[in-house]
Amino acid sequence: WAGRETVARGDTFEVTPKMIRAALLLVALACACVSTPRPVGPPGAAARPDADYADAIPSPEVWAALAASPGRERLARTEVVKVIVDLDDHERIYFLQSRRWEIHYYFASRFLSTALRPVEDHAAFNVREYRRPDRRFVLGTLMHQRDTDAWWYELVAGDTLDVPRTARVFQAIRARLWVGDRLRYHPVPPAHDEAREEFARAGVAVLSSDEIYAGMVYQPVNPGVAYGTLRLVDGPLDPSRVRRTDVLVLAHAPLDLPVCAGVITQEFQTPLSHLAILASNRGTADMGLRDALSNPALRALDGRLVRLSVTPQGWVLTE
Repeated sequence: WAGRETVARGDTFEVTPKMIRAALLLVALACACVSTPRPVGPPGAAARPDADYADAIPSPEVWAALAASPGRERLARTEVVKVIVDLDDHERIYFLQSRRWEIHYYFASRFLSTALRPVEDHAAFNVREYRRPDRRFVLGTLMHQRDTDAWWYELVAGDTLDVPRTARVFQAIRARLWVGDRLRYHPVPPAHDEAREEFARAGVAVLSSDEIYAGMVYQPVNPGVAYGTLRLVDGPLDPSRVRRTDVLVLAHAPLDLPVCAGVITQEFQTPLSHLAILASNRGTADMGLRDALSNPALRALDGRLVRLSVTPQGWVLTE
């Protein structure tokens, strides 16, 4: 208290060695409390069943230990592995055990938050790590479509990471995978989709959405039945205007969405997208539909009370 009063008067305040030692001890104790993730195991050894991540995926066995096959993904037989690149730690790569860590934030908050660089709350984390140039992490997903044996890496649609850093991260991830040059980059952010020539010059092979979803029109992300007012949103979604009784028709899958009755997205959703996970956790009917905003059946019922049925084999919308 005497020190605080002295500072208030503008006088000199002495920092003693004892105070410095005490401060360093507090920092050390805080750092010691950070949880440590469990690695898959050393190369050549059997993967640990309780593993949280791997530094590399050198074999199909390690991939199988990490990959998730979400039951809500019925478009194709798809496996996914979430990936975190820590730019503050010499671009260290974490391939997450994605059955346990479906969302990047929970892994980062649990294992990568320190006293000197704490991980923010979920909302602030999403803004910084997907949209800010001074981000700490690059958050992406590795995907494997079993029927076509296609492999690709992608970011979420709202990510604003620049092309040079995306290319560098992609190449670093590819170097850690046994599939090597079979891995391609799927440019989900609109700016990346328009920069394919720039990616080509950087040595990044691009896999288009058309190649992945060729011929597919309907995607049952989370089957269920929804009752509510159909709302076609042709443009950016304002979350503050979303009502629990809305059945929303959106151009893109948003990062965050308040509780609503049902969702139809014109853009197909990845298996572990934020929207897909939210819909599964809430029991919300969720589907993708090509050209949904111009679909005559949907436009005819815009603003009306409807019943939406989403099943693995088809969808039905009735007034």
